[in-house]
Amino acid sequence: MLIMDQVSMRYPATGGGAGDVLALDRLSFRVEQGEFIVIIGPSGCGKTSLLEVIGGFRRATGGRIEIDGEEINGPHQDIGVVFQEDSTFPWLSAEQNIEFSLKHRGVPASDRPTRTAEMVRLVGLDGFEKHRPSQLSGGMRQRVALGRALAPQPKLLLMDEPFGALDEQSRLGLGDELLRVWRATGCTIVFITHSLSEAAMLADRVVVLAARPGRVLDIIPNPAGAGRSSERIGTPEFSEMTAVLWNLLKSQVKCGKRDA
Repeated sequence: MLIMDQVSMRYPATGGGAGDVLALDRLSFRVEQGEFIVIIGPSGCGKTSLLEVIGGFRRATGGRIEIDGEEINGPHQDIGVVFQEDSTFPWLSAEQNIEFSLKHRGVPASDRPTRTAEMVRLVGLDGFEKHRPSQLSGGMRQRVALGRALAPQPKLLLMDEPFGALDEQSRLGLGDELLRVWRATGCTIVFITHSLSEAAMLADRVVVLAARPGRVLDIIPNPAGAGRSSERIGTPEFSEMTAVLWNLLKSQVKCGKRDA
């Protein structure tokens, strides 16, 4: 469904710097339809750059990115994005925020109320649809952002540390909710996080990136299988998964590959 083929991203030097910065180096992996892929790696390894080139916000300087056989060279209507930063529109209610994406994609006005109501129910905003972001918690605002991204029914959803600013309890609760929504929609998800626990809880497979320049260090299947949730935390397979991920990341630090 998504093919990353030898993708590189090089940034030119700025401010009189000594040289270009290679953020991604010939990175390749494939994502199947309906998979939940989590990407982790050391700070500065190019995770956000990777999301930006998949989303079409930046043009890769090498390689090829395809979604359903179509090369990605810019923002694509079949790709939705949820960012870590609060991206809700403060002057709009929760349901108006969700409806905005439908209007932006050209969905007829007659179809928008039904689609919006479906998203409100799907992401658990019943009773809060008239509230503005200032009246909602951080977790509820991320539900709004998720509903807005999913409303146009994208084939691929990109999520850049969407729960990173939340407390641990909220992260676990929203992780369970995200798994529920993912199973209900069948959407393909690529999710970036720094949290090993979050990766072990959510992913079908975890793509581990090496320290800069970002490349695929390993791809780890989740032994928890299809029934994974926060209830699996503390089980042997969960502990094993987080240990494997940590040992891979720790190897990057031991090799002297700390970021500047």
